[in-house]
This record gives sequence, structure tokens and C-alpha cells, in this order.
Amino acid sequence: MLVRDVIGTRVDVAELLTAMLAIPSVSGDEAPLATMLVPRLSDAGFDAHVDPVGNVVAAWGDGAETVALVGHIDTVAGNIDVRCDGDTLHGRGAVDAKGPLAAAIAAVSRQPRNGPRFPILCNIGLPHSGQNFAPCVRAPQLGHAAAASDVRSMPAVRSCCCTFCFI
Repeated sequence: MLVRDVIGTRVDVAELLTAMLAIPSVSGDEAPLATMLVPRLSDAGFDAHVDPVGNVVAAWGDGAETVALVGHIDTVAGNIDVRCDGDTLHGRGAVDAKGPLAAAIAAVSRQPRNGPRFPILCNIGLPHSGQNFAPCVRAPQLGHAAAASDVRSMPAVRSCCCTFCFI
């Protein structure tokens, strides 16, 4: 793969996060953010769609190893104006969890397309109950089925902590 091929697909993390923060996504009302993310991810070279529950499911790469990145796109209620102070970006969800999700998307966009598979699962609702996580884990890009509560028992999972599952 040529360097220009990788650079052409790179996602700018600050620009993506600013766009994500500008769209309120209080639990139960994440559809506007999902609607913005899918074409943006597709334009960057991801295979992306919204599943029947409303989660954004995106995939990158086609290798044998899978590294799943999981985050949530909902926030608690309340408004924090989107603003940049120096190199600090403020806004509802900047730290939990739009910021880490934007960073994961940007990092994956810098990987070769013929390398490991990187499914990115952008869940609606907080993932604590597993209610909206389970449909994502059953996504074909992941290749396994498990509920959030038993993701560590998936046969090929070597480790799983919060956002990253190495399969």
C-alpha cells in the first residue's frame, strides 16, 4: 500500500470530535449523531451502517485477526458549549465517550486496509446493561455472538477491557 493511499483515508480526530460534540445525543436520542457518523465513516473508507437497534457499526480491514473497538455515543442530559481552549476541546461527551470513540476511529483510519479487521461498534445507550451491546457483538464483522456480560468468554477473545476487544 502506498503512503498516499493511507493518508487519503485518515480521519482528523479533532475535526471528527468537534462535529460529534456539536450534535446532542442524550440517551434515547442518538439517531442524529448516528446519521452524521455513517456517511462520514463511509467517506473515510469504512464499511458503515446503522443496525436495527440504532447502533453505528463500522468495519475496516479484512485480515484474519480482529480487534473490536467499542464505545457509546449517548450522553447524559445537559449542555456544555463546544469550544476549544488552546489544545483542549470542551463539549458534552468529550471525555465520556465521544472523545475516545473519535480517537479510535482516527487511529483505525491510519491502518492498512489489508491488515487486521477493526469493527467499531458505536453503541446507543450506556453499555452497562448490555441491552444495546448484544446486537453489535452479533454483527457479522465481529464473527462471534455474545452478550455484553459474557464477552470475555467468547472463544477467541484474548483480552477485553472497556473499549478494546482483541479477538
